Amino acid sequence: MIASNNSGVWNEEGATLDFVIPPMWYQANWFRVLCVVAFLALLFAAYRLRVRQLAHQFNMTLEARVSERTRIARELHDTLLQSFQGLLLRFQSVLKILPERPHGSRGKDWRAHSIRRLRRLRKAAMPCRGCGRPPSRPTTWPTA
Repeated sequence: MIASNNSGVWNEEGATLDFVIPPMWYQANWFRVLCVVAFLALLFAAYRLRVRQLAHQFNMTLEARVSERTRIARELHDTLLQSFQGLLLRFQSVLKILPERPHGSRGKDWRAHSIRRLRRLRKAAMPCRGCGRPPSRPTTWPTA
């Protein structure tokens, strides 16, 4: 700094004073980095929240589908078993009403043979006692 006195004489050699004005806290580099990190963390949290919402929605839809299919399968299975049981009862009542038929060319009593076949079919349609899973559907009529 160069100055003059009251007489107007200027000094030849100036005086120096070093000083530093620190930036405000919101102007500091660490604050800017912290803001970028906070913004990225907020973006990541929003992404994770949306993924959880979508997964929950998907699981609810899947659970509804599975429960509906299970209900339908259970109804079909119960209806099939009930039909087989009714058919078996009808055959047993027919056995009591009709006289025995003489042995045919195959040499088997047709009534007992039919009852055995129906019992096998009913057993194939029953659920597994150990695990409760529905049976595999028989695709053909069981043979003797």
